[in-house]
Amino acid sequence: MAPYFSFISFLLVTFLMAQARELPLGEISLEQEPEQSYYIVKKRPAVIVCKARNAVDITFTCAGTQIPPTSVEMEDMSDVDPEVIQAKIEVTRADVQNYDDSQGAFWCECSALDIDGQPAVTSRRSFITVAHLKHRFSSHPQSRQASEGENVEFICGAPVGDPKPEILWRKDKKRLNIKENSRLVVTDQGSLVIESATQEDSGLYQCVAKNPAGRRESKEAKLTVSVYAESSEPAEEVSAGESSESRIRNPRQSEKKTYFSTLPQDSYYIRPDEKVTMECEATAADILTFRCNGQRMQRHQMQTEQGTDNAGNRVIKSVLTVEYADVRDYYSKAGDSSSYACVCVAWYQDATNPRGWGHISSDENVGIVLLSYLDRTFQVEPSDLTVGVNTDAVLLCEPPKGQPSPWVYWFKDRVRLDPRSDDHYSINAKGHLTIHRVQYDDSGVYNCLAENTVDQIQSKRARLIVTAEAPATTAAPVASMEDTIPSFPDQIPDFPVFLNDLKPQYDITSGDRATLVCSVVSADQLTFLCGQARIDSKDLKKSDSQYDNESGKRLLYASYEVTEDVLSGASDDFYCQCTAWYLNADGKWQMLQGNKGFVNLVEGEEREPEPKTYINDDFVYEPTDLTVDFEGEAELACEPPQGYPEPTVYWTKDGVKIKPELDSNFIVLEEGPLIIEYVRLGDEGMYTCVAENSAGSRVSRPMQLTVRGKPTTLPPTTPTTPMTPTPEPTDEDITDGTDLYPTTSDYYDYTAIKLTEPLFSMEPKEASYIVNDLPITLSCSVVAAKSLVFACNDEVVDETVKTGYLTIEPTSQQEIRDNSLTITKEQVEAWTGSDPFSCTCRGYYLAEGAEAGDWSFVESRAGTIQIAFFKKRFMMEPVSQNVQQGEDAELRCKAPAGVPTPTVYWLKDGYRLNEDETVMINEQGSLMIKGFSAKDEGDYTCVAENMLKRRTSKTASIRLAGEQTYFLMNWVCKY
Repeated sequence: MAPYFSFISFLLVTFLMAQARELPLGEISLEQEPEQSYYIVKKRPAVIVCKARNAVDITFTCAGTQIPPTSVEMEDMSDVDPEVIQAKIEVTRADVQNYDDSQGAFWCECSALDIDGQPAVTSRRSFITVAHLKHRFSSHPQSRQASEGENVEFICGAPVGDPKPEILWRKDKKRLNIKENSRLVVTDQGSLVIESATQEDSGLYQCVAKNPAGRRESKEAKLTVSVYAESSEPAEEVSAGESSESRIRNPRQSEKKTYFSTLPQDSYYIRPDEKVTMECEATAADILTFRCNGQRMQRHQMQTEQGTDNAGNRVIKSVLTVEYADVRDYYSKAGDSSSYACVCVAWYQDATNPRGWGHISSDENVGIVLLSYLDRTFQVEPSDLTVGVNTDAVLLCEPPKGQPSPWVYWFKDRVRLDPRSDDHYSINAKGHLTIHRVQYDDSGVYNCLAENTVDQIQSKRARLIVTAEAPATTAAPVASMEDTIPSFPDQIPDFPVFLNDLKPQYDITSGDRATLVCSVVSADQLTFLCGQARIDSKDLKKSDSQYDNESGKRLLYASYEVTEDVLSGASDDFYCQCTAWYLNADGKWQMLQGNKGFVNLVEGEEREPEPKTYINDDFVYEPTDLTVDFEGEAELACEPPQGYPEPTVYWTKDGVKIKPELDSNFIVLEEGPLIIEYVRLGDEGMYTCVAENSAGSRVSRPMQLTVRGKPTTLPPTTPTTPMTPTPEPTDEDITDGTDLYPTTSDYYDYTAIKLTEPLFSMEPKEASYIVNDLPITLSCSVVAAKSLVFACNDEVVDETVKTGYLTIEPTSQQEIRDNSLTITKEQVEAWTGSDPFSCTCRGYYLAEGAEAGDWSFVESRAGTIQIAFFKKRFMMEPVSQNVQQGEDAELRCKAPAGVPTPTVYWLKDGYRLNEDETVMINEQGSLMIKGFSAKDEGDYTCVAENMLKRRTSKTASIRLAGEQTYFLMNWVCKY
């Protein structure tokens, strides 16, 4: 009996262990949530991944609809972590574009299910957008002249894009390093500000906008900076009969502030044989002048008056008259990319200025004079149109070119239409008129009118005819009825109904194809199944989704082509079937299956075979050797071979594939060229262009990129024998023919004063952060050292012994060594020390009187490298409260943990709060309000941000306690 009992016990234990492995234990949690936002670039779908621990299953919901299990790809994670499951879905461009965006942006979220199939935890919502970048700049930077010491601003109206494009600036084809020049500032709007311009700032400037969808370049603008002798400004009289002595007051010690009370308008439009006048007024100034295009205007061009204000300050008003001929001549010489710009300059005597004068100037972006015009020819004019009743009619009109941009008005039977008060009409940005759901009384004669300040011009007339049915068109072949998208039925059912279903049988001959069409109303998703496999949405011939606002129902449509290739190797009973998915009243997925449509290949007359996939051997254009300037921009041309499907292009450098997503300095354009925005020393090398499609790949001939003007490289220093783990200088290093640390004779001789020890001219940043898994590069530069290496976490980095560059400073003839080191996220994560990962630079040298081999080194400051992060939850959030009049109020806030440490500021009623003597933010981030009063009442939000993200706390309201008491007393008395 005992053996039998033991055997039964063994089976029971085995069964329970098996069940324990199948049923997750412990708390269900999400190990990986979808990212906050995804962008679909070109035809690449967004892949949304979700990981869960101790969950039975993972489901996805997108835009309020649960994704059917057939569209969710589960991945086996048992070899990594048996308690974790992973699932992912793909969201295509069609999914997003077919979504009714009146309900908001397209979103997805994932849920981890428990043993009962119920969501135990749901992720945040992830928003998916199709990345785009328009081509047209709303404004280009304008050429201008400036004097030394002036601030210069170039405006850049970047193209609209999603995500918002990053703005870069270039000077003379080289990318500007904004971070390393404190005089250069790029504003939030993308404008470039050059503070205290010098003659070295003269050159050609260009704005570059880029995002994942592409890259756009503005027109170039020329900046000319000239020497401006402030002390040479004449002490002109400002009114008749007043002597210069009586007009000039004593030099002041800045006790009165000069300011403008009236400034020129932003822009003026001037017509032929007319004049424009611009007005400027300044208080506490001695001289008031205009400078147009860098030249001071003469007295006869200005009318000047003077007076005093209530405080006794001089007030000067000047009116400048600008002639049409002057503006016309300027543009004929400078070109349309320039701007005729006038600046108002107020001068005052200032004893604190070495030259005796100070001045203020109006903004260079106001006072722009433009030539007004209106061409006589419309770009597009309306033409006769026949439409069916209850359809939309679109009459085209694009106005002539003009300045200012002309407005477009529409007329019907000589009566002006007003789209603002009648939503039956709408006019788009180009000027096209849309008549919505036309009726018979919309028939008539239409024309458009273009008008600006110069003139107005009418288009030719066009007749609109409304008929009972829409007319046939010969512009393009009409699709067959079986491939026509149906419309909603008059009575929309509550449950799914197939409007088009598959026929029982389709026969195709060799080289032919069958188009299978399904459409269903009142369903949430429509899928195709052919040959026991689900057809991917990108393989469908056509798909469409329509939404009815009144019923809240959808009409789904899909068509699929079955060709001879699809049937080859398939079973004799090959069939397709459509399935409609919908959520029932209990929120559960149900399906409605359509007819099975069997597809047979039958004998018939031979037809022309379908085009096969191919790729030609020869490139349309191959890259050629190129020499570019150091720190300039390079474009490596390549046009791939012809092929079907159209080949895509990537590039290699020295045999390694270039990955623009890891190095934003590289951009591969859709047509094939490679852009290197900022040519670095390491970009020199051999490049190849690779084209590929499903038929194969082709590799271009290699091209050599040579960097011109780069620093001289170090002499060869790589030892012939393996390096020791700690390559500190030794006597052998000095005597060996391949010295790691060469003697003075290996370098240039110089007679200038020598440093007693090396001096660092560039050190690692005190703190660097790895963002989005991208590596960071540390750089060092040292004067008068024989070798420059990096040491990270007190260990010399072997590879840096063999790298670096040597240059000679032309004045002192001192040797300057540069070196750089790239640190990856993996290196930082692998560091297990208690202190942060850090690196220093060491410059080795022989001290005066030291024996050969007795090397010394100077060490730079340490630069720490950390992985940037920013947690979601605030450690402390503000709480609403009532405060007595005159008491101090405190709203507590402690930002989420993050690296770098987040900075904190506060919003009041949605606007940023500035600190003063009564409003202060303490070190922890809490807000202190001294002497609370009615003006302090409002809604307050704590905002924390670092280089990664910005997070906002819950909003807290502060109210005066007395007001609530008064309200309560009134309420009690009333009731």
